[in-house]
Amino acid sequence: MSRPAVEVADILRAQGSRFLDRYESSFDYQQLKAFRAIQKCRTAALGGHLDSCPQCGHQAISYNSCRNRHCPKCQTQARERWIAKREQELLSTSYFHVVFTVPHELNVLALNNPREFYELLFRASAAAAVLVSAARMIVTDKRARGLRVRNPPHRGRIAAAADASFLIKIVRSATAQRD
Repeated sequence: MSRPAVEVADILRAQGSRFLDRYESSFDYQQLKAFRAIQKCRTAALGGHLDSCPQCGHQAISYNSCRNRHCPKCQTQARERWIAKREQELLSTSYFHVVFTVPHELNVLALNNPREFYELLFRASAAAAVLVSAARMIVTDKRARGLRVRNPPHRGRIAAAADASFLIKIVRSATAQRD
């Protein structure tokens, strides 16, 4: 694999100080640690060693890597191994990606109460997916039997799923079933 023209570390080394001057206060300790590790990755700051070719005697300095789990350069091989393992687990079927969004006004809730917020979001999105899936099956079933459907229920349900009160009803229903 060839080296890209510009890497994340190159950008952080070139503009990182300027970026941190402006945004460092919004970083937590772990984010700042990863940021600085990536900046220093494979530079003299982390030390290095001298590699030499036994045939021609050519020598080159190899700098040490940061080994930070967020570093794209250090974790490329680990990521590729992880992806290969996950690909072996896939079923031989079609997959699709579904995105559930929330109104911008709820971002404050997500930041201040992440555990509760995401628990509710996952429950509501799972219930909405089940509901939409069931509606699609009804439409497919009716079409298969030759019935004419003027307003397929999945269209209305999808639109209704964007309504916060509808999502709250789903969450309450899921919570009541769980308890």
